[in-house]
Amino acid sequence: MQTCKQNRSVRISRSANFTLIELLVVTAQYCRHLISKACTVPSQNTPLFFESERGVGGKRKPSFLVKRKFSLSPKLSPFTLIELLVVIAIIAILAAMLMPALNKARERARAASCLNQLKQVNQAIFSYLDNNEDTFFPYWDNKDAGKPNMVRVLVSGSYILPKMFMCPGNPRRDPAITNRFTTVDVRYFNYRTGNGTQMDLYPDYGYNFTYLGRTNGVIGSPPRKITSIRKPSQMIVLGESALSGLLTHGSHLLRASYSTSSLGILIMRHEKNINIAYADGHAASVISQAQSLPPYSSAENPYRYAPFNQTSTWQGI
Repeated sequence: MQTCKQNRSVRISRSANFTLIELLVVTAQYCRHLISKACTVPSQNTPLFFESERGVGGKRKPSFLVKRKFSLSPKLSPFTLIELLVVIAIIAILAAMLMPALNKARERARAASCLNQLKQVNQAIFSYLDNNEDTFFPYWDNKDAGKPNMVRVLVSGSYILPKMFMCPGNPRRDPAITNRFTTVDVRYFNYRTGNGTQMDLYPDYGYNFTYLGRTNGVIGSPPRKITSIRKPSQMIVLGESALSGLLTHGSHLLRASYSTSSLGILIMRHEKNINIAYADGHAASVISQAQSLPPYSSAENPYRYAPFNQTSTWQGI
């Protein structure tokens, strides 16, 4: 008895699953039912279409009415073209209503992927720290092929792959930069053999060089040790950046204050959110209070609002 009940429940659960075609057929049949209620039909045999038929000797008989002919399955009662068009119209309306939600879901997926990549780049930096006495990169802004910078050091040191520096939610990026980071072999990022290019300066994630690549932000001072940071959970290591606020170029160096003269500034690529990686190893999507989307102005940009206008965010003190 119990086995029969289980089998019955299995059959019921299976019958609850149906294909899109079956859903369309059911919807069409339901629309037909509604239309048949709304319209007055003289008799059951009143058809909706005309057809001519050849008579004896090849002569055409007068056109006469024939019954409905449209059906998706011989097991189902047929329905008219009008009813099919009604179903298509309903589907089109539903699709138009769902598209904004689908676009938002796609953007959320890209933002989540970007955050995951940023966290991996941050972990690569921590691996670099383990091999360099807990000391961060110095201020490197070298365009020369044989000079180090964040991207070249991490990639040539096998800490991470170059494609991880590309945000999935940045469709406006210069194609030449995308090509450099996604198709070129890692050996061509080795600055020791002179294989770097200027494109290496334009990743989508920038490094807090002012207070990590220097001691207390002093120009020419040695880079900072991670052990000197008092508030690592609040201090930025990496953030989404744009060169001088340009939407086509990222920057490997992230400014601690707003300026479009050179280097990178924070940028909102995911609506009002900016992905940030911190000195304690975690990464988060931070909502910016800036009212305007990039490109910014000096009067309105993310640096004017918390947490990006706070000392602890940049200096970790």
